[in-house]
Amino acid sequence: MINSELKKIGGRKPSRSEKALLTREAIYRAAAEVVGKEGYMTASISKITSRAGIAQGTFYSYFDSRQDLFDQLLPHMGEELIEYLHDRVTHSRDFFEVEERGFRAFFEFLQTHPSFFRVLNEAEVVAPIAYKRHFNELVKHYLKSMGRSVKLGQIKNFKGRELEALVYMLMAARSYLYLRYIKNVGKQKPKKMPQWLVEAYMKFVRDGID
Repeated sequence: MINSELKKIGGRKPSRSEKALLTREAIYRAAAEVVGKEGYMTASISKITSRAGIAQGTFYSYFDSRQDLFDQLLPHMGEELIEYLHDRVTHSRDFFEVEERGFRAFFEFLQTHPSFFRVLNEAEVVAPIAYKRHFNELVKHYLKSMGRSVKLGQIKNFKGRELEALVYMLMAARSYLYLRYIKNVGKQKPKKMPQWLVEAYMKFVRDGID
């Protein structure tokens, strides 16, 4: 995973391959910031490379075109999200603890990646390949976790294709709760999630899923 590889570099001088990894990561980060602020349509290569602190020519050593970058940007951010969620739900006692930790972690991730929702929402039109790939990966990991809970007898009333429908219901709940209570209209950084919202969500999960 990207984050794990970056951590290995530490404070020492990076090798050539590590430098390439860092440059690619800088381009992704700059693209996310530009898209998050202005949207895909005005996110030009010049704006992205300027924010990344690299020459425009360097961009083409990593991506074939602006669209190539856009097709990879959301899945890359999605990979970071999956890593982040996995780290925070590991060692949970049961499905409900996994769900609560994952719910909290999702909104924590948005605090440090405020551009994520705009990158996600506009990708449906501008980068549909990225959009489909991101959801496929996210749902795959969520379903794998759900499957373990079914085997342990922690989820009893959902099985087969119902599990995938349940995954989409829970993901949709997070998205709409973000739009109503977390999104800070007119500002890029979202609001912090209130504790009562976690409690309300978990009441819904505990009473509706077993």
